[in-house]
Amino acid sequence: MKKGYLCADGKHMNVTGTDIDGLDDESYLADIEWMQVTEIAHAVEINYSAFKNLKSLMISSIEPCIMPKDICRLPSLETLVCSGECLLPAEIAEAKVLKSLSLNGKSAVRVPETITTMKELRSLEYSDYCEVPIPMPRWIAKMEGLDELYFNVCKLTDIDPNIANLPNLNTLCFWHALSYTAYIPNLSNLKNLNRLDALGSGCPSIPKPSYHLFEQVLEAIKELGSITSLDLSGWRSRKKSDYLILTEKGKSVPDIFERYPLLESLSLADMKIDFLPQSVFDLKHLKRLDISGNNISKTTGQGELKPESR
Repeated sequence: MKKGYLCADGKHMNVTGTDIDGLDDESYLADIEWMQVTEIAHAVEINYSAFKNLKSLMISSIEPCIMPKDICRLPSLETLVCSGECLLPAEIAEAKVLKSLSLNGKSAVRVPETITTMKELRSLEYSDYCEVPIPMPRWIAKMEGLDELYFNVCKLTDIDPNIANLPNLNTLCFWHALSYTAYIPNLSNLKNLNRLDALGSGCPSIPKPSYHLFEQVLEAIKELGSITSLDLSGWRSRKKSDYLILTEKGKSVPDIFERYPLLESLSLADMKIDFLPQSVFDLKHLKRLDISGNNISKTTGQGELKPESR
């Protein structure tokens, strides 16, 4: 096998699927803990069962293929990232120690039904990269063991209200995922939620969501007093009259942060607001405040606050 694949520490490996000579008979494969395989459609000859201590695997393919079943049976695999045209096999349910799963592209859209039996899975990232908007897949709300759920670069037309019934969820993030969403359901059942990111920003492939959805976001989370980290950055409108709070001092956000007395981190970045509501200053546990990308220079009675303050 070519030494270029193996990193100096002997535990990390990068593999190009088109050049895998000797990868099935190296005695040190059992020492590899992290591996990335590009073009796995051409890497079906790899003896994946030899990677006894593999803990993290990233696989991708631009050609349609199904992930080798042997990967599902790796005894130490805790983290799997599957991208492009590489699809999960039904045997993914046999990955008993898998804790973190990231699905990107087609692998996120075409998922075997057996995935809902993976009760040990704790973290799921979903990135569909779809050309057309689609509803949130209903299988996601059936993943009862999830602690963390991330939606990243998605064109979701709706949010399944049943995600509010995930009993252990403590982290819920929508990154560039709400641009095509018409309605935000009530999330008040997520009593264990500690972190919520609901960004109003877009990205090169996805436009910004409508500012009017911001009010729905605030309504959906109004009873989540357990939150310690809240990111609402990016919600802004070109029309001054659209802002939820518009006074003689300028534009702002509703004065509702007394609902979250445990907040340690708050981001109100890139909202083009002119002042902060009083309840932000009353947060006793706040350690991090991001107000970059705004027009804030002074808040009455609170001294100076610069836009670059974090």
